[in-house]
Amino acid sequence: MGLKLILISFLSSLIMNITVLLGAETIFVWLKRTAHNPWIQHYRHAILVVVGTAFVLLIHLEAWSNTNVSQNLVGLHWTFFNVELLVAFDLLLMVASKWQLLSTMLLSLGWFKVVFVHFNRLSLGLMGLLLVLEVAMWYCRRPICQHIWFRWPLFYGMAAVTFTMTHLSHGDQTIGAWVRQWLALIILRTITDLYLELLRRQVKRAQLTKLSAEQDALTGVLNFGTFNHALQAKFQQYQATQQAYALYALDIDRFKRVNDTYGHVAGNEVLQQVAKALAVAMQQTAHTMTLYRTGGEEFVIIADCLASQPDFKQVLQTIQTATRQLTFSFSADLIITLSLGESEVFATDLNYLEVYKRADQSLYDSKHSGRDLITVQGALL
Repeated sequence: MGLKLILISFLSSLIMNITVLLGAETIFVWLKRTAHNPWIQHYRHAILVVVGTAFVLLIHLEAWSNTNVSQNLVGLHWTFFNVELLVAFDLLLMVASKWQLLSTMLLSLGWFKVVFVHFNRLSLGLMGLLLVLEVAMWYCRRPICQHIWFRWPLFYGMAAVTFTMTHLSHGDQTIGAWVRQWLALIILRTITDLYLELLRRQVKRAQLTKLSAEQDALTGVLNFGTFNHALQAKFQQYQATQQAYALYALDIDRFKRVNDTYGHVAGNEVLQQVAKALAVAMQQTAHTMTLYRTGGEEFVIIADCLASQPDFKQVLQTIQTATRQLTFSFSADLIITLSLGESEVFATDLNYLEVYKRADQSLYDSKHSGRDLITVQGALL
């Protein structure tokens, strides 16, 4: 076969491999990091295992058919073998599920059975080494992902083992064919790593943008827009599953006096300290609780702690008293208290805002009954 045809074969298969590989990596990264569909989020690892296994099988089928129908098998880059190797390696590092490890090992054993009609000690030993490498890579995937100097030696070591096994079954390959095979692999690995790093940076920027849009800039807790979406989702979940929830509306007592006396910088410090204290108090309970700043000195908590539960009063008191022992840089004598109103979702609620209106009304009752009080379903605690 002429040099010109070999070069065309090499470049065309390399371009095709790059296109297919980067498309697959994009799908894997999307499934792992950015897909927000609840069903995908719940079954993320299982979907990755199934999609990854199906993709490797598809590429293997292409490699097998290409090998068997080609009259001039010049260089194994024709068979998509490099893509198989790259995808199997990256999936081991990307998917935490043990099913991914099992899938990769079974695919390797299947490939071994197809490639070798007659086994010998050398081929069996190489297969055992390949399986050991796969297990080690899966268990050590975090440091391998973080450090390219771990990742590349392991990858090329895995490639050397598989290429040696392939050489035992395709002994008619020339040195030039193997040079092209390794060159194609190095190009594919380098381009894939650069592309994955680009995807990671884009995902990180998107996550930071999303986080900044969801968080209150001053206190760091979730903002009103996020609360509105979360409350609506909670109500929809309640309609579907009857899983009840409660809303706690909180207000810092006499906060305007703090701003008027000490200034707005001091007021900002109070808001930040109160948010931290509430977060700590919520962690001390055995319930799922999420804090939001809904405006000014007002906060809201969505919780699974209901009035029917034994520790209900204790949870409310823990939240209310969280701020009383706070100390501030601008005043050693300032004591911050909270008024609190609580309401639970009812089966008769027509929309998600009704529970918020009741909790807000209970908070209003606490404020106008003397402050530093708790009102539950319209009654002082």
